Amino acid sequence: MKPQLFILLLFIAACQNEELPAPTDMSCEWGVTLEPILPDSCFVPFSTLTGNIVPPITGLEIRQITVSPNDNDIIYLLERTPPQTKPTLYKLNLCTGNLELVTTFENYSNNHLRINNKEQIVYRTSDIPSDIIIYDIGSGSSYTVLSDFMINELGWVNDTSFIAEEAIMVNGEWLFGRTIYDIQGNALDTLFLESGEFSNPLNSKLAITGQSEAFSPFKLFIYDIASQTITATYEVPGEEFSGKTFILDWLDGNSLLIQRTGYILGRFNLDTQTTDIFFNEYESGCENHVISGLGKPVGDGVHLFKTRYRYYYDENDNFRLQRQLTRYNMETGVEEEVIF
Repeated sequence: MKPQLFILLLFIAACQNEELPAPTDMSCEWGVTLEPILPDSCFVPFSTLTGNIVPPITGLEIRQITVSPNDNDIIYLLERTPPQTKPTLYKLNLCTGNLELVTTFENYSNNHLRINNKEQIVYRTSDIPSDIIIYDIGSGSSYTVLSDFMINELGWVNDTSFIAEEAIMVNGEWLFGRTIYDIQGNALDTLFLESGEFSNPLNSKLAITGQSEAFSPFKLFIYDIASQTITATYEVPGEEFSGKTFILDWLDGNSLLIQRTGYILGRFNLDTQTTDIFFNEYESGCENHVISGLGKPVGDGVHLFKTRYRYYYDENDNFRLQRQLTRYNMETGVEEEVIF
């Protein structure tokens, strides 16, 4: 072997074994490992893209990631592996690397899981009529607050109220709206908007995307919880977000993290009314980079947790699919797998 090549190989091996610096957005030294996503991890066989092969899933089928509102060192993972119909909630301690099973939801019928500052979850069952359930992570107890079979999705607004997407009968016509309820299940206010998504609150402000009527352009609405009024309306610029746009959460008081269809992620600035694209999967050609189970930005507002598809062949040459938990840097585009 040539001396130059030998030295190069030693250098590469040293770089691969070098420990990554501790994350600056956490209060502890992590007990989990961060591994850089390799360039060739975008490999996807053509037959998979054409739908001819559905590979078995290995590991956790992570559907959603929620950072604890009270502790950036704790993230909750909602897992649901087909044909399993009961989602399971796990608690991952990033300091210790410990993964704890919290609970399995019976008759769960929500697309999203949100946790308020009291570490409580509100969800609805799949029974007709649907029961609205509040689950307390700390005590492990749950209780029903109201029953309404027309509710499609639930999410927290704050510790004393929550928002629900539902179909509402008005003058003999079904309209799609978002209703804010208090903790006893009493309706406080209703916004009649088609489809879309809503954020967690920030300084009593709620960001909501939707259509004022069916087939109209999607708009962004800022709703003031205290006064129960829409204080601002925005057009989301950029053809990338011309379709159904989802609000993921506030990045700060003037900007929002927005997503479209699982493949485009960007930041919308309320002051300048401009959109910065972090990545556009339609342009990258990397099917593995699909946004799934995206978590709220943590700590410094730069990093967020997401999942990523990894297609591979195992030691027996069997085709497999793994949904990796990763940490993504919105400024540099660097993505690292979280191994626990």
